[in-house]
Amino acid sequence: MKKPFYIIFTLLFVASVGVFSSAFTPAKAKIEVSTTSAEGLKFFTGTFEEALKASKKQNKPVFIDAYTDWCGWCKKMDKSTFADAKVIEELNTKFIVVKMNMEQGEGPGIAQKYRIEGYPTFLFFDEKGKEIHRIVGFVKADKFITESQTALKNFVK
Repeated sequence: MKKPFYIIFTLLFVASVGVFSSAFTPAKAKIEVSTTSAEGLKFFTGTFEEALKASKKQNKPVFIDAYTDWCGWCKKMDKSTFADAKVIEELNTKFIVVKMNMEQGEGPGIAQKYRIEGYPTFLFFDEKGKEIHRIVGFVKADKFITESQTALKNFVK
């Protein structure tokens, strides 16, 4: 009677170790791109380091939309601010645009390194990975454009 119990227990234990170990393994995965984001924005797909290299090559700052799946204000940004034609034009032409889930892939490491404490958070970086500007929380399109222009002024070419 005890033998079948131990066999089942062992199989469940081995299976759970495999599932949980993959969840906690540091990832050098590609940056997650959300399919719920505003259409029209051209998101960079690659690692943060690759985005920084693209920044240097294209002489543009990196913009990161730091979001989580559960963040209601993040979804509102996608549906309103990031759907605005002027915002789309501003981001697509002047920045390397990255949308990064802060709970997957490189996200947790970026969130910790740059001390992200709330969502949404919008980070702007130079090609060396130095933060040059930050926006925290929901902002309307006009305010977002003003803030992104501040980031551009802080970007030393």
